[in-house]
Amino acid sequence: MKIGLGLPGNIAGSTGNDIVEWARAGEQRGFDALAATDRFAYPSHGCFTQLAAAAAVTTRPELMSNIILGPLYPTGVLQKLAADLASLSGGRFVAGIGVGGRPDDFVETGAAMEGRGARLDATLQEFADVTTGGTSTRGGTAITGQSHPIPVVLGGTVAATWRRVVAYADGWTAGSYRDYDAAGRIAEDLRRRWTEAGRAGTPLLIACCNVALRERERGRDHVGSYYAAHPGFVDRVVDDLVTTAREARDTVRRFGDLGFDSVNFHAAVPDLDQVERLADAVLG
Repeated sequence: MKIGLGLPGNIAGSTGNDIVEWARAGEQRGFDALAATDRFAYPSHGCFTQLAAAAAVTTRPELMSNIILGPLYPTGVLQKLAADLASLSGGRFVAGIGVGGRPDDFVETGAAMEGRGARLDATLQEFADVTTGGTSTRGGTAITGQSHPIPVVLGGTVAATWRRVVAYADGWTAGSYRDYDAAGRIAEDLRRRWTEAGRAGTPLLIACCNVALRERERGRDHVGSYYAAHPGFVDRVVDDLVTTAREARDTVRRFGDLGFDSVNFHAAVPDLDQVERLADAVLG
């Protein structure tokens, strides 16, 4: 099972140096992936910015957006950003994409929340030309230095998500808190739909959670602030924060038992020693 490290650029007050040092330390300690989240209405670093910084100082880990808020980007811009990151990293980019649900992010970008699902469908249809290592659909020309295939996983827990995963993607990435029963049911349902659609193999399954080892209160403060725009959701995410090594190991074990391929632990405090604590807990 792959273990991913969420970069700290999503934390208010984090610096570029924090992102770079976490990326270097994550690679040195043997994490399989470096991940970043995407928000616009929050004092954080952008997903693509974080991953580009990580690409410049690492050579081995996958670089995953977990997740890009797809409808906030014009399709051509998203194609270009993804293709450039895949080129910059030598083909290590994994595109996690979701529909988005926070109204403030849409306000900040001037994008409409209404119709975002249909816009995401249209984006994914065109995005496939780039993710398979090809060219831009609209212009028909190469849009980056070196083309690489880009695996795509989709976030979400509504019915349209399962249709999109089977039609356009390589798999599914779970939400920001651990609901093992729901994750197991969804995974089983996706595998069934995948097979019925005639897709080869099985869908890629990625889990994630927030972590602040031995820093419970600081971690809860960050998670509460980051998810404050989700009043019905924030308490559950805050309560789900991973704060002990035993919890971290149990998270890996339980998602592994459900057949998930990887788990991303997203930073809730920016201190560099969190990388060492988490590595000691889940990598040995």
